[in-house]
Amino acid sequence: MTLYRRARGAAVTFAGNKKGFTLIEVVLTIVIISVGLVAMMFVFDNVTRGSMEADMNVTATFLARERLEIAAFDKVYRGYDYLTGTRYPASENVSVGGRKYVRETVVYEVDKIDLVTTLLNSNFKRVDVTVKWGTASTQRIIETTLFTR
Repeated sequence: MTLYRRARGAAVTFAGNKKGFTLIEVVLTIVIISVGLVAMMFVFDNVTRGSMEADMNVTATFLARERLEIAAFDKVYRGYDYLTGTRYPASENVSVGGRKYVRETVVYEVDKIDLVTTLLNSNFKRVDVTVKWGTASTQRIIETTLFTR
């Protein structure tokens, strides 16, 4: 490193290799790291939400199948005629693990041709169980089964 002295005054300047970072380099580094950290936070947030949604989906499926199993038990041990819409709550609030679900059960006799059209004395009963845990159309599970005489 070489020292130069000005002719007028006592200011000293250094010539040669400069070591260190300029203010712009430091600011740019902070900006780049900040953008990367924000992007990683969004990724973690999406992964967490997806995991929670999948967990709630599994729980809702369990609740729907639980109701269908009760209906199957009733059909076997109490008979086909026991399966009516009045035997099961049309809508009930269920809480599992601190999360709230709404389980709806519908029992009706259907036409054996299309299994959708309502037809009395067809000897085919359809049980639909819907479990909701939010307002979005993707936040619900519908399980269906069919019972015959």
